[in-house]
Amino acid sequence: MAVIGLAAAAVLAWRNFGALNVGGSEADSKLTAWLCVNAECKNEFELPLWKSRKLRAAAGDASGPLECPKCHQITGEQAVDCPSCGRYAQPVHMGMFPAVCPYCGVRTRPDDAHMKADPSAPHK
Repeated sequence: MAVIGLAAAAVLAWRNFGALNVGGSEADSKLTAWLCVNAECKNEFELPLWKSRKLRAAAGDASGPLECPKCHQITGEQAVDCPSCGRYAQPVHMGMFPAVCPYCGVRTRPDDAHMKADPSAPHK
């Protein structure tokens, strides 16, 4: 009887904390955007939220960079994607996308009406 109980506990643990979804919830399987800030790489990649949390915990830094899967440097920073072109950029404040996309030049936040569409243009 004890063997059956132990086997049932093992199956439940595997289902809830197994390799496919370590967090056990739909939110933990959400993909997060990452951008390699290595100037020679600039790789854009995605990781499930549970995996990014696990990697950061293993590194001992809950908000630090992760290893880029392309160049293998610890230069992967969490990013946000442009609602217009979909490219990734580093967040500017509290996880917000820059007011103007550095790639396509589209204004991404209507509250920044003073910003020019050209990302290289000087600010007023």
